[in-house]
Amino acid sequence: MLAGNYLGSHGRKVVAALMVVVLLAVYWQGLASPFVLDDFTNFKGLENVTDSVASFLSYITNNNSGILGRPVSMLSFALTYTIAGSVDPFIFKLTNLIIHIINGWLIYQLMQPLMGFCGYGDNKKNAALCVAVFWLFTSLHGSTVLYAVQRMTQLSAMFSLMGLWLYIQGRISCIAFGKGRKRILTAYCCVILATLSKENGVLLLLLFFMLEVTVFHYRGERGKSKILIASNVAVLGGGLLFIAQLATTENIPFLDYSQRPYTMLERVLTETRILWVYVQEIVLPSGVDIGLYHDDIIVSKGFFEPLSTIVSVVAWLVVIGLMGGMLVYKKYTLSLVGICLFLAGHLLESTFINLELYFEHRNYLPSLGLWIILIDVCVKVAEKSEYRAYLYVLASFILMINVYVICVESGLWSQTYKQSKLTVLKHPDSYRAQNQWAAELIKYERYADALKVYTAIGEKHKRLNPVSQVQKIWVYCMANLAPHESVYSFDIVYMKGADALLYNSAWLYLLDEVQAGRCEHVSIPSIIRNIEGWLRKEIVKEGGGDALWDITFVWLKLNEYQYGAENSLYKAEQIFALGGVKAGIYAVSRYLSMGLIKKAESLYQTIERAISAEKKEQYHEDMVIFSQRISAGK
Repeated sequence: MLAGNYLGSHGRKVVAALMVVVLLAVYWQGLASPFVLDDFTNFKGLENVTDSVASFLSYITNNNSGILGRPVSMLSFALTYTIAGSVDPFIFKLTNLIIHIINGWLIYQLMQPLMGFCGYGDNKKNAALCVAVFWLFTSLHGSTVLYAVQRMTQLSAMFSLMGLWLYIQGRISCIAFGKGRKRILTAYCCVILATLSKENGVLLLLLFFMLEVTVFHYRGERGKSKILIASNVAVLGGGLLFIAQLATTENIPFLDYSQRPYTMLERVLTETRILWVYVQEIVLPSGVDIGLYHDDIIVSKGFFEPLSTIVSVVAWLVVIGLMGGMLVYKKYTLSLVGICLFLAGHLLESTFINLELYFEHRNYLPSLGLWIILIDVCVKVAEKSEYRAYLYVLASFILMINVYVICVESGLWSQTYKQSKLTVLKHPDSYRAQNQWAAELIKYERYADALKVYTAIGEKHKRLNPVSQVQKIWVYCMANLAPHESVYSFDIVYMKGADALLYNSAWLYLLDEVQAGRCEHVSIPSIIRNIEGWLRKEIVKEGGGDALWDITFVWLKLNEYQYGAENSLYKAEQIFALGGVKAGIYAVSRYLSMGLIKKAESLYQTIERAISAEKKEQYHEDMVIFSQRISAGK
């Protein structure tokens, strides 16, 4: 199959059909798995989508994922919901699998002209099919297909693959016949769609440049194409100017590492090791590191801490040296394309930008590069017939290992209890894995075990101990148990970034339990007193407490539950008097909802007089709504 043209057109269709059936079989169990993590935040509001254009636009434009909002991906979620009629995980994940299959077909299509141009001749279709099959069954893609919200990654890859296919066809046509400009232009349009699906789609421009440098060498029908050279220089020049602008600009969120347990340099050094882990897990997965939680990775504090850092850096320098040799001597061109594709695909998410260290979905498109290398090497080795049989055995083994790991992972996705337990065993130092395990224990009413897990989390992850302390209180609520008095001596801290999201979510979850009346044996007054004592000190430091609004909001709501709305609103006005504008806005809103129009109007006028022009602009929309509601209520 690799060395000769053993499969005809009919044979390739049979193989393709068989691959689709096998893909459905190995992923089927996982398609019924529940939503997780970011699924909930991104699918929030889908129930408000109707047949009207306005409802679609409202959902598409109110997303905070990425700096562009990812409208193409959000549109696809809205369409899935409209067709399905509900937010059904099975339908969303089945759609992801269909997109995955489409992407495999696109890989088959784009690899044929590329391989033909690189000298594969009649064997290009079989070799292209091999690349597509190995990519489709890459076990690392399991969490991309089954994690519904990662359709963003899939769509970005889909438009990137379309763009590559069109660009390759257009360039070959341009070199051979002086035509193909429309296809090239359409390929550049795919950059827009890929980027609006997920921001790393912009790397498609870099992939076009990579193809020119490694494969096409800016050739036209008659010598070098000046237009292509100029366009590439313009795009790369613009990119370099943009990077230079970023480097000289302060307070850019995705370059701010103040809330991370590592610096930018430490992240870059760590990623040199992680990239090699990706390589190993793509080609020959161990199954050990497959999953969603990888927050236990050891950070590289320097080139020699850990020692594997310098080994990884040197190894990548060797790879770059080999790339230079391939480029100069114009040998192993297809393998060179594969290396470039893998590294270019990781340029944004695995370098300097302030992101989590490790995520499997980052390899969705870059993994194609590794399979291109593998098939290219296999084809060249298979030309020597004495090695052919061993090669087939090795290739089949690699494919079977990937299929097996997908089967196991798909089954685990549908069994969340078992998945969480195994993830904790694989990642005992992962805060998120431990947190998920505690949630599963609570689901099965194993409250004592859940309390032990939260205690262990607090001891192991000191920075997040305040989160665990709050979580322990709502476990007591759900267990209908009275906690020891020491439980109320919890630490209250001011957190930022990702830690703040965890902390605030824990408090809001506790508030939900209290308001639902499930905390009969928990002393709400003790919680209120602890928060109030901390707020009295911190509000003065923070100049009014707007920065502390999340915990303040919980405190006010607990007061309302325990002592009534009048007590809560009195305290809200006290905080406003100290400079907490959000507390004042909250109080006006509550007065209006209670029908106390005069009190609402009085406080509204006080806020109007007291706050600065900057604050007025910040809360302009709220104030306009309040004014209208007050006028209507008189």
